[in-house]
Amino acid sequence: MFCVKCGKAIPDGGAFCNECGSATTAAAAPAAKPPKRGRVLIPFLLVMLIIVLVGMVNDALKSPEQRRAEEAVERARSAAAQEREVREALEVISGGWEIVSIGTKVTERNNQWSRYAWKLVLKNGSRQAQTCTAVIEFHDADGFIVDTDRAYGLAVPAGGQKTFTGFALVTAAVAGNVERVSAKIR
Repeated sequence: MFCVKCGKAIPDGGAFCNECGSATTAAAAPAAKPPKRGRVLIPFLLVMLIIVLVGMVNDALKSPEQRRAEEAVERARSAAAQEREVREALEVISGGWEIVSIGTKVTERNNQWSRYAWKLVLKNGSRQAQTCTAVIEFHDADGFIVDTDRAYGLAVPAGGQKTFTGFALVTAAVAGNVERVSAKIR
């Protein structure tokens, strides 16, 4: 190969003339073009379009009964998932506690107060023994709390169930309004 400017010999594969420093035609040649992306992208997009169209045609061919059945199945799955989430959330919130039952009755009464004895059955669903505080709430017919009692240090073994009893002295002014009782675990 020879230099096009000065005519001197240039070693094969040389990029510049050793005599005048000008670039050879090999160095001046443009770099090879990178492969076009469109050659891979276009077939990919066509395949995706075909998949979408097949799905749309399949959906369009479904009968109204099939659609209703699929919607019912989806609603049932959604409802079951929501119920499972609520149960799991309650498990976390309650720490595995379950109030099995709560009951009350008046065991003594005078013109100052009524003695409401209560019986609370708790279940510990966790894998370890736990202690809690229970709040016993006395409600009137409209659901308003008219009095409360607290029971501290209620211990139940892991996976066990235990019954606790206590009483609350409810003033005579509101004792006649007590319609029901509830409990909360803290």
